[in-house]
Amino acid sequence: MPGRRASGRVSSDDGGVTAPTPDPWAAPDRPATSWGAPTGEAHTGTRTWSWLTTDVLVVAIAGLLVLFASSSLAVVRLAEEETVDLTAAQAELERRLPDLVAYVEQERGLAFTEPVDARVLDDERFLDALYGGGSEVEDDEEEGDAGATLTALGLLDPDDDLDAVVDEALGDGVVGFYDQESDELFVRGSSIDPYVEMVLVHELVHALQDQRFDLDRPDLRDADDERFSGFQSLVEGDATRVETAYYDSRPGDVQAAIDAEEQRRFAGSDREPGIVDLLLGFPYFAGQPYVEALLKSGGQARLDAAFETPPTTTEQVLEPDGEDLEPVEVETPTSSGKRVDQGVLGAAGLSLLVPADPTQDGPHLGWDGDRYATFTDGDETCTVVAVVMESQTARDDLAEELADWRARTGAEVIVTGDRTLRLVSCAGS
Repeated sequence: MPGRRASGRVSSDDGGVTAPTPDPWAAPDRPATSWGAPTGEAHTGTRTWSWLTTDVLVVAIAGLLVLFASSSLAVVRLAEEETVDLTAAQAELERRLPDLVAYVEQERGLAFTEPVDARVLDDERFLDALYGGGSEVEDDEEEGDAGATLTALGLLDPDDDLDAVVDEALGDGVVGFYDQESDELFVRGSSIDPYVEMVLVHELVHALQDQRFDLDRPDLRDADDERFSGFQSLVEGDATRVETAYYDSRPGDVQAAIDAEEQRRFAGSDREPGIVDLLLGFPYFAGQPYVEALLKSGGQARLDAAFETPPTTTEQVLEPDGEDLEPVEVETPTSSGKRVDQGVLGAAGLSLLVPADPTQDGPHLGWDGDRYATFTDGDETCTVVAVVMESQTARDDLAEELADWRARTGAEVIVTGDRTLRLVSCAGS
């Protein structure tokens, strides 16, 4: 995976990493971290990851967890500028690539259908490849104003610009990415050390997924529900599991070299995590256990089948063995003012309000469906959420767990039926 830098980490003798942390949800003003934050822990297997590989160019949250992706990025915060012999780096990449490809094929249980074109580029050419192919998501009011929703729910400060927050969350540098449009894997001018090999393994899994299952799913990407979040959790969970296995298979000295390089790249980074980190982290932290559960229950066949019929909600990701987890249909709320956003919070989105770690049991897992809409009227922005829970008990538990959020934001939590709640939260004068 993916997480990012963990503060106060302690390396174990066998190359694993552990780090005690305070309750990441204890902050009174807003959730601090949990699923994948720069200064929090992201435990995958025996390793605590301290960097982020994520399929994101721009976050456009139209269900709070919808991530628009056309490339797979490996994002790190660089400690210092490096001067690299690109010819030598390319030669080393070509030398190492066959072994990495072979590992990915063996661990994933699938073969590539064609060779992967991988290139090391200097900064200028790398950024041209990253942003010059039309893979950025253009601003469009019809896509929804995710910042307005996050602000109205009390998850983003009114003075914060979502684009700027996303830029900060992603870090100062992108070390590599797999481009689904050109079917190429690019590495930003860097020597191919064990750390970069870890990035390559993750990205090679995406290349393999794309060849075998096609990752370009505009019908999912453009939906305003959780279908794309479910698909992203499958895609990233699959790559994260293989990546974790690769790390665990390395000798202790190689693991130590990866850890050392990781710490060097993050030297001096002390940014506090926030809501965007949680959103970016979910497909990885929830995705890997989801994929492991698929493999445990149905092996390779079930995992491959999931790419044909991926999960459609974050609840299905969080409860892969649950029964009857299809959400009920919920009407989009109406209100006065201009509607600027709409979508689905889902079980994971409710975790941001509770707050609770979505990978643990909690009231949010009694979710049976929801729809939200955000409206602006003058200087005031309000988000209205219609929530259906599985039972009256689940409804009451959620209402109780929302007490702190209600007190902090001044939001209303209204019982509207045996299993239903209406949440109304506003920001502005």
